[in-house]
Formats: sequence, C-alpha cells, structure tokens
Amino acid sequence: MTPRASFEGRVEIELRRGAEPAAVRYIEPGDVARLLVGKTAEEAGRVMPALYSVCGTAQCHAAAAALEAASGIVASGGTVAARQCLTEMETLRENALRVALDWPKHLGETPAIEDVRPLMRSVPELSRALFGAERAMTIGAVAMPDRSAALGVIAEAEACVRSLVFGEPLEVWSARRSETDLDDWSRVTSTPSSRLLARVSANGWDGSGAVPLIALEDASPSDVANVLRSRDASTVLLPPLPETTMLSRHRADARLAAGRPGLRKRILARLIELSELPARMRRLLDGQSEMPVTERRGGFACAIVAAARGTLVHEVQLHEARIAHYCIVPPTRWNFAPNGVASRALAGLFDRHGENARQVANLIVDAIDPCVGFDVRVA
Repeated sequence: MTPRASFEGRVEIELRRGAEPAAVRYIEPGDVARLLVGKTAEEAGRVMPALYSVCGTAQCHAAAAALEAASGIVASGGTVAARQCLTEMETLRENALRVALDWPKHLGETPAIEDVRPLMRSVPELSRALFGAERAMTIGAVAMPDRSAALGVIAEAEACVRSLVFGEPLEVWSARRSETDLDDWSRVTSTPSSRLLARVSANGWDGSGAVPLIALEDASPSDVANVLRSRDASTVLLPPLPETTMLSRHRADARLAAGRPGLRKRILARLIELSELPARMRRLLDGQSEMPVTERRGGFACAIVAAARGTLVHEVQLHEARIAHYCIVPPTRWNFAPNGVASRALAGLFDRHGENARQVANLIVDAIDPCVGFDVRVA
C-alpha cells in the first residue's frame, strides 16, 4: 500500500495467526497543542491550515467552531451552514477519490487519474461560491453565498460521483434497497465500486472482518470526554473501543442493519454516504444545519464535526484570550487503537484466508479508512 504523506501520523498493522486480535499501532503526530498553546484564537486559526493535508477542511472547521465558541463569537446560521457544506464537499471528494483511485488497485487495475481531476477543484470552488475571497474557516468569517454558483459546483461534483462511482443517477442507486437490487447493479454497471462489491461476494468475503457494531455515536459524553484527556485511548476505555466510521454513521440504514457488519457492508456504507452527500449539501444551502459545538463554558469549548472518515473532535481552553489547552481527537484514534475496531475485525484473518489474508486485510482497513497511511504485514 502506497503511504499517504500527511501530518497526522501513521498506522502499522500486524496480522497474527489464530484468533488473537491483530496488533495495531497508531503512530500519532507531534503534539499539535504545543504549537498552539499561547496563541490567540486568531493566530491559531491562521496556523491550522498549514498543519493538515488530509481532511484539512474538517480540521479547520472544527478548530474554527471550537475557537469561536470559546471566544464568545456566535457565527450566523448562514455561516454555520456554509461551513458544514464545505466539510460535506470534502467528505464527498475524499470518499470518491478512495473509490476511484484505491478500489481499482484491489481489482488489479490502473486508476483513471484524469477522471478525478474535477473533484480536486470542488472544495476551493465551493468555498469561493460561499465565502467569496474570504477564507471560510477564518475566525469571525461571514458567509456571502452565491446560491446559483454553489449549486453549480454541487451539481458538477454529483455528476463526477455518478460517473466514477455509481454509473447511474444517485437517486436510482439509492432506491436499490434489497440485496437483489444491489446484485443487479453490480451486474449491469462497470464502475470500480460495483465490480469490487461483486468480486468480494464472488470470493466469499462478504462477512470477512465481521464484528459487533459499537458506535461512538452511541457512546456517553463522559466516555468521549475521557478520551479527550488521554493521548492513549486504549488506557481509558475497556475493550472493545467504539468505532466512528461510515458504517457507524449509517447504522440505521436498513441495508446495513441485519447481522454482524462485515466487509461487504463496510463497502456499502461508503456508497450510501456518497449517494446522500449532494442532497445533504443542498439542504444546507436551504439553512438546515446545527452548530457543531457540544459544550461551551468560561473560555472552554468542545466542537464535534462529522469528517470524511468519522467523528472529529477539537477541544480548547482559553485563558486571558490565549490558548491554555488544545486537544484534537481524530477518527483514527478510535478506530485504530490497540483495542479498536480494526484490531477486532482483523483477528483470525490469516487462518481463515491463508494466502489471501493480506489482500482481505487491506480491503478491510480501506473500508474502515484511517486518516493516514498504513502498512499491513503478516507475523
């Protein structure tokens, strides 16, 4: 697997023989708090874009929401919706890129890189449509949306997803509610996603990596707060640690509800997410949004944002208008902890799949989707 260079760190995975969980190690980046402590909210807001090359919009969104809340700045409803819309567009871009660039490799094919170039423009073009020349996540920024232009960017992104991922209109795919409907789609279209889903089923891998779903979205606020205060999530909660993935985000969807979720359902969850994103962005343009801040008091704020790979949390404490404490918990901290979902899903994989174990492991890890590059090796 080609490493994805980023500031966020790296994941190392070792498959083990027998039923023992895989050894998973999330190598975290340098301490971001050290770079931010002592800065004003405005200074921190200017630093944040330079720190993250992966999910940078979501990171800056969570930072802006937390820093503004801690500073007593109340963003307008239009600004809140516009920022969420940008983060949703990043989610569309990142998930569509994984399908278009990574999934063909699992099929032994060369990705069609030229076909994804329009997606690379989607976030900056939408930002210009919503905020003009102003940076969307600047502290105190105010949205100035050009609705027509924004809808045009969303329509272009939707057309790319239709072509690259579904091979049919998104509403047609979304109406495929049964296994028979989805199997029919795999037979009549030739996108990487339909062929990968068919390949997984043909190889008997649908249930690979199946473990009970324990969603972070269902965890208590105190559990989340405990993890915020620890650099090592595995020391805070007893196994198994909850997950925050496309599967947990769409756990109420009937297509994912029956039985333990294995590889096929994790792949399907990403497709469900992609099928819903354009409509979600249009609703945001109509003002349907909520402030992504879960707690705020006396210079303290905690912001939670639904990012491309799961729930992202930023926590900040201001003292005399400067940052005294800052903590970021990315989705990878949950999902790739030693007692996280990846470790459990990869348990016993070598014994069940033999020489195919590494290939199946890469598929499972891609479906869970760390925010960083990863390596899988066999013990």
